[in-house]
Amino acid sequence: MNVILFRDTQVKIMENTIANAEKYFGKFCSLMAAYTRKTAKLRDKSDVLVKQLIDYANTENPELRTTVKNFAEDLARVQDYRQAEVERLEKKVIEPLKVYGVLIKQARAEIKKFNSARKNEIKQLEKLEKIRQKSPSDRHMIVSLAERNWVNFSFGFCKRTPASPMPHYPSSDFPNSNFQCRKPNL
Repeated sequence: MNVILFRDTQVKIMENTIANAEKYFGKFCSLMAAYTRKTAKLRDKSDVLVKQLIDYANTENPELRTTVKNFAEDLARVQDYRQAEVERLEKKVIEPLKVYGVLIKQARAEIKKFNSARKNEIKQLEKLEKIRQKSPSDRHMIVSLAERNWVNFSFGFCKRTPASPMPHYPSSDFPNSNFQCRKPNL
């Protein structure tokens, strides 16, 4: 039963970690997107300013025209850098943050699968305990039922989460000390 309580603690820790990641990475993503949009708006406003400066320069004398056009060109170059900043933010920051949303959903689904498998395991252990209490003298039936249920559970759990290691139960948890928990060959 200690193993089950340990698993409950682990599941709660994983759920808290995922909830925090979902909360904060969502905020990071929305804040970075807002920052990028504002930077793009600033770039657009500066482009409008550059056009206005060029229009003004065309109405003035040649000396002032050259100076204002040079200033407008320098400002346009700064906006080119701002455009590069916007593109880099979208590609190198916002897109990777969006991927975390998908990863978080997958992790939630994995935890949900694990929880259902854990609940199934608890039910099987409770059934085994009831059988053990009803007929303590019939060890052979209890052992064969436990082995069959464990293999079925193990196979289903491994099939759903191939990267997850199989839990290890000490052999003293089962009536027959020869019974060992192991991952079935797939």
